[in-house]
Amino acid sequence: MTLPATDGIMEKLQALLSYDASSPLIFSSGLFLFLFAGFMLIYNAFRRAPMARIVYVILFSLYFYYKSSGILFLLAVGSRKYVTITYGEGVTAFTDYRIEQQEDEIVPELSDEEWADAAYTYIDMCDDALDYYADYGEPIDVDNDIGLEDLLIAMIFPLGISAFICLILYHQMKTARQKMEADEYMPSFTLRVKRDRYTHTTRERTYDPPQKESHSSGGSSVDSDGFGGSSGGSF
Repeated sequence: MTLPATDGIMEKLQALLSYDASSPLIFSSGLFLFLFAGFMLIYNAFRRAPMARIVYVILFSLYFYYKSSGILFLLAVGSRKYVTITYGEGVTAFTDYRIEQQEDEIVPELSDEEWADAAYTYIDMCDDALDYYADYGEPIDVDNDIGLEDLLIAMIFPLGISAFICLILYHQMKTARQKMEADEYMPSFTLRVKRDRYTHTTRERTYDPPQKESHSSGGSSVDSDGFGGSSGGSF
């Protein structure tokens, strides 16, 4: 038989350790200090079992990621594989499009085993994505991400076409030549009569199948447990 007081404590403890979207776990919170102290006690207990330490650190990292919400990049150096996982607010702030951008950016650095450079690049891109989400209230996605190259093309291409058309019109306007007699300004022309005889009609029919509606690749993919991210890859 369980005492009522014990039931209340267990419910509060479960609520405290579960994910709360309105109060994610942060480094400056008292709960984090409490969890970290417990983590260090158990971590020191595994000092003679390196593999157990590694598994324990991975499990605690996954729990911290679940409790705080955000984005987690897992890298297996031995098998040279990687995967990105998002949860909570991270699912909203990091779309599939943005995750693919970040992974594509660091894959060359991972291939060259430049681990620190890859980490700095990934963190900087995460920071940019979070700043954009905080400033505009929406994540970076396929329909609102305009890079510098796209912006230059959007500006230079129309200007180039306009300059080309103006140049043609300018040369067409410089066709006047001074004449000695007034009638020389009148162009010579000849009238001809031409008749077209209608004989037959040729009709062609082309089948135009209905177009299927295309679906945008924007947004974030989420599984039944609320986790998002990528399918991963190798380098």
